Amino acid sequence: MERKTLIRKGVFYDSVTLMRVSEAMKGLPGVRYAAVLMGTELNRGLLADRGFAVEARPDDLVIAIEASSATQLEDAAKTVELLLEKRNKKVVDEAPRSLKAAMHMLGGADLCIISVPGRYAVREAKEALRLGMDVFLFSDNVSVEDEIGLKQEAAAQGLLVMGPDCGTAYIGGRGIGFANVVRAGPVGVVSAAGTGLQEAACLLDQAGLGISAGIGVGGRDLSREVGGLMTLAAIDRLAQDAATKAILVISKPPWPEVASRVLKKLEATSLPYACVFLGQASTDGRAVPTIDEGCARLGELLGTGLEVPATLEQRLAPGFVFGAYVGGTLCSQAAYIFKLSGRTPATNLSAPWQDQGLYSYQGDVLLDLGADEYTRGRPHPMIDPSTRTDLLRRALVNPSFSVLVFDVVLGLGAHPDPAGELVRAIGAQEQDLASRVLVASVTGTDRDPQVRSAQEATLRAAGFTVCPTAASAARFAAQAAGRERK
Repeated sequence: MERKTLIRKGVFYDSVTLMRVSEAMKGLPGVRYAAVLMGTELNRGLLADRGFAVEARPDDLVIAIEASSATQLEDAAKTVELLLEKRNKKVVDEAPRSLKAAMHMLGGADLCIISVPGRYAVREAKEALRLGMDVFLFSDNVSVEDEIGLKQEAAAQGLLVMGPDCGTAYIGGRGIGFANVVRAGPVGVVSAAGTGLQEAACLLDQAGLGISAGIGVGGRDLSREVGGLMTLAAIDRLAQDAATKAILVISKPPWPEVASRVLKKLEATSLPYACVFLGQASTDGRAVPTIDEGCARLGELLGTGLEVPATLEQRLAPGFVFGAYVGGTLCSQAAYIFKLSGRTPATNLSAPWQDQGLYSYQGDVLLDLGADEYTRGRPHPMIDPSTRTDLLRRALVNPSFSVLVFDVVLGLGAHPDPAGELVRAIGAQEQDLASRVLVASVTGTDRDPQVRSAQEATLRAAGFTVCPTAASAARFAAQAAGRERK
């Protein structure tokens, strides 16, 4: 086995670019391991665990490759340089060295996308707000205190800070981050959940409604500390938008007082609305617990006939359920549905899960593969399916997992064939699947590069039950496993 480490001093690439290049490297002949990342303390530790001794600063780019032969190693090193060069080509002779210079070059701008290490993100976001731009803050590792400060400043100026750790938005008819290709329509969506926004946008698209905008606000926005600052600001923005005729708000369970403020703000707009507070329902029907129910409520209000999907013809495989989700929101939604069904799944939604336990665990397990413990030093599972493949290898050894449930998320920036990768991963395990029930949902549209109908056909051909929504897939899986063992 041959190893090589390259360090590029003072060279920065955003995390999405590094994810894509790392994923491309893994498909090269003889490459056993490849990582292209910034030299942060955490990343250096991850590389050290793999046997790479790295002396780099957080501002340095580190390329670490492990290959079967010296020739393959050198070929891989040349390829990664070419990939980075290709992604770094400029469309102008001289790249701007500041946000102000970039605005001048563009002749003005009203949105700034920030994807730099968290310790630099706050400074850049403040500068963007000073220049009068909304901010899409893809960066994570931003403190709650800094988030509150940025959002208070934005609210005072009538601007938006989407994030931090905001993965999806639809602004001006374009998807930003992980986004699907959806039709324009009358519904404005405000979401504190990335895959929740994707799922809702796709369901509204399939219903023929479409969206006017999708504003991500970051997962902590409706917490007690942040107080819904950007959710409230986003509702105001949508209420002033002539193209928006209805509003959908999506969040993991909000702080009760914040939820109350959001509902009052929605009432004040006089527009039809629905709230999805995952796992929570209000007695007056204004808030519902799942995304498909929220979309169905809007369909009812707008007279489209959009309904919660009926349960498919049930298959039974008594036992336990293993679920591996690339969308954290969809995993949280599944956990709520399982509890409603009388099941008590183990999850990593509040604390890391010990994967070694999958070999013999007796109980339901639902895992969010986008959680920090699965994405440190490697691409997000929507880009790189290998995380799910590794977990499947363990889970399929355990005969008590009689039902397997998955989300397949399509869109710009996602893996080109996630359904195919999932099918190949399961088929490669050489386990008896005849007694097991395979369940999946596909979040996407036929205009996505992966084509939703084609992805569903791939799954069905492999024996999957394909449900119309992520929530209905979770309901199907819980029912298929039968009554929980005591």
